[in-house]
Amino acid sequence: MSKDIAKHREQYLELLLSLPIFKGAEPKLLEAAVTNGEFPVKTYSSGDMIYCPEEQEKRMIVFLSGKANVYSADTSRATLLRTVVSGGVVGVANLFSAEPFVSRVIADKSCKTLEISAKHFGKMLEKDKSVLYNYISFLSDRICFLNRKIVYLTAGSAERKLAHFLVSLAEEQGCDSFELPVNMNSLAEMLNLGRASLYRAADKLESDGLITHEGKKITVISKEKMLTEYEQ
Repeated sequence: MSKDIAKHREQYLELLLSLPIFKGAEPKLLEAAVTNGEFPVKTYSSGDMIYCPEEQEKRMIVFLSGKANVYSADTSRATLLRTVVSGGVVGVANLFSAEPFVSRVIADKSCKTLEISAKHFGKMLEKDKSVLYNYISFLSDRICFLNRKIVYLTAGSAERKLAHFLVSLAEEQGCDSFELPVNMNSLAEMLNLGRASLYRAADKLESDGLITHEGKKITVISKEKMLTEYEQ
């Protein structure tokens, strides 16, 4: 057992058990995997590549500390997709796929991660039905999320794209008040909009009484009306 794991084992176990993918998992199985080095802890400096499509070994990466940015795989026009902080996870959906990992994960600040290979996660799925059902649920939710993402990327007007994105984000976070995970420049790239168009759309949604915002904090007033207000 590494010195880091020996010192922080209980903390890492508590974090794992708090994640949806491990909800209801058998603590002893998780503890054994962490203790035996099946879930190694790694550290990255700012700017380090954490995960990319060229890597052969599939793995789930749980962030113990720090912050990382997830970019599209196209290096010629990298688009920021989201940011990941402590408690965040990447690589779950792609664990058992023959396709390469679809993004590039780069440390924005120094990061500490706990990394779970497809092999070791597969063993856990065989031993613990709670984790198996959680994984099936995650993949189902992921399909629904991607379907919603297709909707807001092809929604038409800037107002409709932004409305669908904000509703999707509210549903993903389970709260109508939340902070945008990226700045407006990155959000414009994500929605394939110009900055001016995005700002006009945000002002329109607010003037129509559908959202309020204070800095990066957004409150969605009516999800139902948001999805029907801008049909074109």
